[in-house]
Amino acid sequence: MKSLSPLIQHPTSSALMGLAEFSAHVLRTTPTTLPQIQPLLLSYLLALTNSELPSVSGKATELLSELLTASSKARYSLTWTLMRITRDNLIALPVLLPSQSDTKVEHVTGIIEAICRLALIGKDNTKSNLSPIAFEIGKLLGPTGGVEKWGWSLLSVLELVDPPVTVTSTSAAQMMLENEPEVSAWLPFPQPMLKNVSSMNTFDSLVRMFHALGKAAGDAGLFAVEWFVNIGQSGKDFKAVTGMWCACRLLEGISDVSLSEDPSTSLRLSRSKRLEKLARGLVKSTAQLWDSIHEDDPIDTPSEGIPDGHDEVPNPIQHVRGLIRLHDTLQITRGTPIGPRITTQPLLHSALSVQLISITAGILETRFSPLFIYSLYPILHSLVSPFSFLAETGLRALTFVTVCTSYASPANLLLSNFDYVLDSVSRRLSRQWLDVDATKVLAVMIRLVGSDIVERAGDVVEECFDRLDEYHGYEIVVEGLVEVLGEVMKIIKFEELSKLSNDQTPPVRQSCIDQQKFDSFIEWFAHRSESTVEEDQEDYGPAPRKGWGDDNPPDKANTGDQPEDVPEVMPDEEPPLTSSQALTKQIVQRSIYFLTHESTGIRARILNLLSSSVAVLSESTLMPSIHSAWPFILNRLADTEVFVVSAAAGLVEALVTSMGSLMFRRVWDDVWPRFRSMLSKLETADKINAVSHRIRGGVGTESVYTHSHRLYRSIINTMTAALKGVDPQDSSNWEVIVAFRRFLHSEAAEELQQCVQKLYLAAGTVNADAVWLALTATSGQVTSTSTKFLYESQWDIVKNVELILVIELSSSEVISIVLVS
Repeated sequence: MKSLSPLIQHPTSSALMGLAEFSAHVLRTTPTTLPQIQPLLLSYLLALTNSELPSVSGKATELLSELLTASSKARYSLTWTLMRITRDNLIALPVLLPSQSDTKVEHVTGIIEAICRLALIGKDNTKSNLSPIAFEIGKLLGPTGGVEKWGWSLLSVLELVDPPVTVTSTSAAQMMLENEPEVSAWLPFPQPMLKNVSSMNTFDSLVRMFHALGKAAGDAGLFAVEWFVNIGQSGKDFKAVTGMWCACRLLEGISDVSLSEDPSTSLRLSRSKRLEKLARGLVKSTAQLWDSIHEDDPIDTPSEGIPDGHDEVPNPIQHVRGLIRLHDTLQITRGTPIGPRITTQPLLHSALSVQLISITAGILETRFSPLFIYSLYPILHSLVSPFSFLAETGLRALTFVTVCTSYASPANLLLSNFDYVLDSVSRRLSRQWLDVDATKVLAVMIRLVGSDIVERAGDVVEECFDRLDEYHGYEIVVEGLVEVLGEVMKIIKFEELSKLSNDQTPPVRQSCIDQQKFDSFIEWFAHRSESTVEEDQEDYGPAPRKGWGDDNPPDKANTGDQPEDVPEVMPDEEPPLTSSQALTKQIVQRSIYFLTHESTGIRARILNLLSSSVAVLSESTLMPSIHSAWPFILNRLADTEVFVVSAAAGLVEALVTSMGSLMFRRVWDDVWPRFRSMLSKLETADKINAVSHRIRGGVGTESVYTHSHRLYRSIINTMTAALKGVDPQDSSNWEVIVAFRRFLHSEAAEELQQCVQKLYLAAGTVNADAVWLALTATSGQVTSTSTKFLYESQWDIVKNVELILVIELSSSEVISIVLVS
């Protein structure tokens, strides 16, 4: 009988069907005479039910059903044998896994899966005689099934492999969700691999085995789920991680919820109250794992009595009688005993915990909403993780929970449960319980919700400033809170700009020269000194200063000329601040303090925050705060870090381009001297910079994403606006014209070339002759001894010079017409 086992892998269907019929015939006719061969022949039939050939698998299933009918004499003995096969295979599986014999493991898991399929046939049909199999599998996973024996053996060999660690400042999953928060294509959860399993087919067979066991056992298997979850929540070592993985796979089978399938296409099934009660308990207990997420891991704690490798602990002096036993390898010196160190896998443990929460959401569906107060923070915390595996798991979990709870998008889910997230974050920013990642959770929620968060932003801002008052000395906490304020400001700025773009109509372009207007101008210019009004010398006596009659005549009270209830607005009085503007004003006033913070990152974030507020607030609202902070802003232009200087220059640029006359004189008096020395230092630094252009006369860096490039752009745009607003002194104007010539080089960044062209056009309106002289002398078009010092042979600026001069010539046609007239 054993010699027939190779036939299971036979490629011919006739041979496989012959083996199935032979096995069934022997089992049917010899129930009492050959009881020892029943496990072997049943294993043949069970293995054939997993055949890839539908005719073979269908035939084997049909024969097994016939053997287990009520009329069969071998029914009771075969049912007992099937249960013994299931138990023996579960016990044998931990022995086969360390040997890395994938074929044997697939065979064993296939046998168990086939038995569970038979149980499902009886479970679906209550009148079927196969229902005792489902009952026995339920007992196997129940309190009396010995799960402590075979379950612990599985946990000792099923070790999950840590996924490759890719640490990034912003995870790919988070960027994907932020770029397209409304639409997120369904993708299955990422799954880790097993250490003792080399092929994906074997891994899938183990997953299918757990699913089949859960489906066959039903609610009776919830005891095994609780047992595995208790092991998983007891620590973060590899056994706890494996216990959480087994619990997830069993719960998927029991609840018929699959993390590898789109929940929007699955059928909504009714679940038992026992299953729903367990799901609620699992959500609460799993969410509590994030309460102690920053406790010391066991990996950093050596075993008791074992000294650390760096800090040698001397052996105590002891009085010993008898012989000193030598080491087995005859080493005279005593080696330090090395005990087993506990290896933790916090990354996998958190990812599988999030998977467990997702499965419970699939079980409870819309009844999962009251549990958002516990579950949203773990999901969002995983989403902001710098580890790609955990972040991707958080992304899939957020999408899965969104679909299961019938929300249109993750943004709608977070907005509807905004108070839950804010409460979770505030509780984790208290003195008794501080989680530095809580600020990242709040920031990602604001980015995901988008413009709808403006109505709730007041609560966020109050929470942030309350925490800033408490933790202003902790750099990492302050930086996170300032980042949250920056995200709020970005959204408010975007909203204000969108309102302006909707209210304003695009201007109609008119031709530069209107001959009719110039004719009228010439006519007025010729007679401008002639008086056309005759003076009346007659004295009419005193005249009233206002119209005769009552101030409020009754006959005109309701004529419709002036509404009664509309308050009159004075021409110089500004409209009241909107809620967004009032919130922005509060943020600006309370953030200026951090311009002098010792952390360079915080100083840069505050400067960017102030830059965003320029587009939201008016001059009268913003400039008092800027006036009080102006000395600190100037000091930031001399900061030691380039990105802080770039942020300060960006703020000055925003103020000059938006605030107008209030900033022009400050730029020439306070900012331009600093810009002039800054340009000379950057020119020297570009010669030794690793990312600068390596060509002759190269200007700037090769990348447009460097801080120096942003600094150059801000300086040029600032001085362009200053040239348009105020007529500077000739010396300052000449300094600007000479300082920015190198950016006209053809090898400079295209963006810088365009910006500096606008600067020279603005300088041409002030002194066109100075611009013409400097540019033509630099390009070599004018050769003179007095202008020889301006010539630069390494700069190719001819094309840009010709373009600037042509534009200036076309704009000067208007002036020439007036002068000729």
